Amino acid sequence: CGNVIIDGDVGALFAGLNFVNPNLSPRENLQHFSELNSMTSVQKRLLFEDLEDFTELGEYFDQPLIFGSTGMQARFNFGLLTSSPKDILVVDEGIGAGDQFFQVKAEVRLKKLYSEASILLMASHSDDLILKFCNRAIWMENGEIRKDGPAETVLTSYKESVHA
Repeated sequence: CGNVIIDGDVGALFAGLNFVNPNLSPRENLQHFSELNSMTSVQKRLLFEDLEDFTELGEYFDQPLIFGSTGMQARFNFGLLTSSPKDILVVDEGIGAGDQFFQVKAEVRLKKLYSEASILLMASHSDDLILKFCNRAIWMENGEIRKDGPAETVLTSYKESVHA
């Protein structure tokens, strides 16, 4: 418990997090999203261009998402969630979308998003991800902090504990 003062734009990327209406087309979802976020006509145009290009949905961009595959829906949702940089980014390691080719594209987009964030908060069990993107780690166990410090130090302590 406590208080948090947030100074910046916060974005969240979680597997299963869905901001879109599956009964609407990607274009219609973007229209609603841009209106809710009070985007200028230039911001709106750039968002539409970015998502059409990034998702590669082609003719399905104007079809209700519910008629597309789960992969298409995931591509669009991922694209929307990663469409603009955030000052503070909260990420679940499980986020991902699409086939192998698209996952490479998604990783490039995520790396850019990570590099533009002032703060990245990541929930992960992956040593590689933690070491790749985090300079500090907090090892949580049963709702309690076991260790807090440099990522490499915390991971070493965790591994030693598991093998003890």
